[in-house]
Amino acid sequence: TMDPTSLVLQAASFNPQAIIIVTPAPVAAALLKAAQDQDLRSKYRWFGPTSFYDLAFPSAVGSYWDGHIDVETELVNIDSKGPDNQNWLKVMDTYGNAKDPRDSFSQAGYLAAKIFTDTVLKLDPTKIDRAAVTDALKAVKNYKTDLLCGPWYFGPGAAHNANHAGHMVQLTDGGKWAVTQDCFQVNDPALAPILQLEKSQGLAE
Repeated sequence: TMDPTSLVLQAASFNPQAIIIVTPAPVAAALLKAAQDQDLRSKYRWFGPTSFYDLAFPSAVGSYWDGHIDVETELVNIDSKGPDNQNWLKVMDTYGNAKDPRDSFSQAGYLAAKIFTDTVLKLDPTKIDRAAVTDALKAVKNYKTDLLCGPWYFGPGAAHNANHAGHMVQLTDGGKWAVTQDCFQVNDPALAPILQLEKSQGLAE
């Protein structure tokens, strides 16, 4: 059984500059509540992954954290006016309900379905089978959408990481998310072979 207070105090015992919580949102809310009980908000920089970024998270953690949590999102901000993002929201409003999360995971599910649909619609309907669909999906490259900061591809090879850019958002006063950095590339040396593959194969131009 997780003991949020013990975990938070253990992290604090290292006297870090920042604490990064990489968990689903409900677990993060419990950890942040424990940090609030210890009044640790201003002692460290607090970061989280895209799992924090939904419209319900601010109310789950409360106004204590306004201006003190930064989150890296893998897709565009939820209120983006881009056509694909607006279509995702329309799909959610038309076929979902108010309790369905409007978050990065929902965006990603929509995007996966869109890439699949756009790809299969290009095939000869008289020749569609498992092999044809598999080959078509593996051949997807330079797929452009306003949901992502760069083109998406499946690509060859054993390792895949087509989406290596994102946005930073911060929990702000009033329980909202504000974009603080738009479309930046992740600076990770481990991406070197991925970037080389993209260049050599023309996967993301």
